[in-house]
Amino acid sequence: MSEIQVNTINEYTGANGVTIDGVLVKDGVAHSGLVKLHSVTASNSSSVDLLFANTGWTTADYHSFIIKGRWITPVADNVRLYGAFYNGSSLVSGTYSAGQRYYRMDSSDSGYGQDDDTDFFDMLDGTYGTDTREGVQVNIEVFPSGDGTTNSSPSVPTFATVETVAKMSGASAYAVVSNVIFDSASAVNGFKFYNSSGNISSGHFDFYGVKR
Repeated sequence: MSEIQVNTINEYTGANGVTIDGVLVKDGVAHSGLVKLHSVTASNSSSVDLLFANTGWTTADYHSFIIKGRWITPVADNVRLYGAFYNGSSLVSGTYSAGQRYYRMDSSDSGYGQDDDTDFFDMLDGTYGTDTREGVQVNIEVFPSGDGTTNSSPSVPTFATVETVAKMSGASAYAVVSNVIFDSASAVNGFKFYNSSGNISSGHFDFYGVKR
């Protein structure tokens, strides 16, 4: 009979689950890379805040974070969807530069845009509202410069890629990809969604860490 060789299994228990030889087991499911850390459902909410206190995200465990949002609708008509970075429970001040590529899906229109904004960035480079089926889905990946416990070396800014698909104001359907740079060495470990005016009527938001 062949002999089965069994090596020592390395196990570590942390706040986000049990890691066995580099594979995280959380809630009975094995995760080799993408780990859901927190979820928020908006309901007439002034903002959606994905905070370190709830996610436990650090650069010691993860090299980036991903946010997936679906069924996002506003209370007010013709508003913009904004994003901003948190460090802990405090918003980080600074200039966001975003370059957008957009194309219309229900007609012929495409192009490029660029924005420099203070303390936020515009995800759509346009407005969405309350007409029939208007709404947004969004996928964001953020590579922070640091989280307050570990900083990038050498020091680099926070980078993000934002992909949105939206039925926007005027019933036009657009796909928009924004590449964002937050030109600061400030620590970043969370994210805020909010509208230029009025509350977020609905939306489901999942926050994931990407394992090192």
